[in-house]
Amino acid sequence: MQVIELKAHPRELKGTRGAADVRAKSLVPCVVYGGKANQHFAVEPAELKPLIYTPEFRIAQLNLASGPLKVFVKEIQFNPISDQVDHIDFMELVPGKEVVVEVPVRLEGYAVGVKNGGKLNQRIRKIKISANPEQLVNEIKADVTNIELGTTMRVRDIQLPEGVTVVTDEAIPVAAVIIPRALKEEEKVAAAPAAGAAPAAAAPAAAAAPAKKEAAKK
Repeated sequence: MQVIELKAHPRELKGTRGAADVRAKSLVPCVVYGGKANQHFAVEPAELKPLIYTPEFRIAQLNLASGPLKVFVKEIQFNPISDQVDHIDFMELVPGKEVVVEVPVRLEGYAVGVKNGGKLNQRIRKIKISANPEQLVNEIKADVTNIELGTTMRVRDIQLPEGVTVVTDEAIPVAAVIIPRALKEEEKVAAAPAAGAAPAAAAPAAAAAPAKKEAAKK
């Protein structure tokens, strides 16, 4: 997994006043939780781009004065007017301690149902997983090859990497192959002649009934 390095600038003041002072210097105020003590610092906005403007889940290495620290983004606050990053909460990654993170789902393969005229529809884009920091992944791959026409793949059907467990409800649909309206109409048209042939086949039997009555009179 790619690790994004961030240079952590120390913050002298905490709270709202400290955060405002940091923003005045064109830096982003940040806090790290989950360790022995919360740590307050600031980072350059440009360094955050490969970490937050990506569909993948990524971890960061904070280069603090006390030494490097592995973390992941817990929450981001954006300015409602400028849409710039206002504040970031990080969570420390402690070796051997499981964490719950949200990662994207990437579909792989060519579904059987699509080959037969169906349309693949992805139902969810992210799922929550639990793993040790050493076994975290930047995405979960879901193989859709065996999804047939009109069927659905659920979270429980995903083959997970070793050491990774799913926190998201396993019954939630991940992807489905939908039967297009045009294909449904074709099936109706194909089925119509077969349905109309049944009454015609019954006609000779109906015609035979009067013949039996005439024979009985004689």
